[in-house]
Amino acid sequence: MLDQSKRLLDVPLDTHDNMMKFIEGLPTDTCHLAMNMSEGTQREKREVIGRNFAKKLALIRRSAFKNGNGVDDGTEGKAATEEEEDDDVDEVEEEVDEVEAEKALRQKLVDLIESIPELFELVENETEILKLVLDQELQKYNLLLETMTDTLMDAVRAMDGQCLVTDTITDLLEAIEGDEIPDAWKASN
Repeated sequence: MLDQSKRLLDVPLDTHDNMMKFIEGLPTDTCHLAMNMSEGTQREKREVIGRNFAKKLALIRRSAFKNGNGVDDGTEGKAATEEEEDDDVDEVEEEVDEVEAEKALRQKLVDLIESIPELFELVENETEILKLVLDQELQKYNLLLETMTDTLMDAVRAMDGQCLVTDTITDLLEAIEGDEIPDAWKASN
């Protein structure tokens, strides 16, 4: 964290939560190199702060007009028109819907992870042909279960901002959202 004179304070960064609190506490004009962040991550942080400000502003403007406290004398530049207000409200509602959809998708991923069965125990040095074939099928099934678990865990971590979002994760999220089987799972067969 920073003190009043904008000097870095000694904060234990031993957990992800502490690290995220530290990063959120940095001023937006802090150089991205101070935290070894990419320039894109720094830009995203500024964009999030800007979007949050715009949301709050739109909500304040909307509540002022709902309460009849808004000033709209018909002159340009003094106050937003009702159409602009509706557009602002629609944008805020769309962003809220996106956040709710993301929460629902994350919960769907967690539910899938919890529903994955345990791996089968495999027998080594099997001599009977039927048991050998069954063991080979169980190996493939275990591989599929491991792939499912790994990809779902990666997707949850990506949604939580703990790892990068890859094309594989994006494809997985789109497939899960569309109630389809992800290609990464099909490939493990």
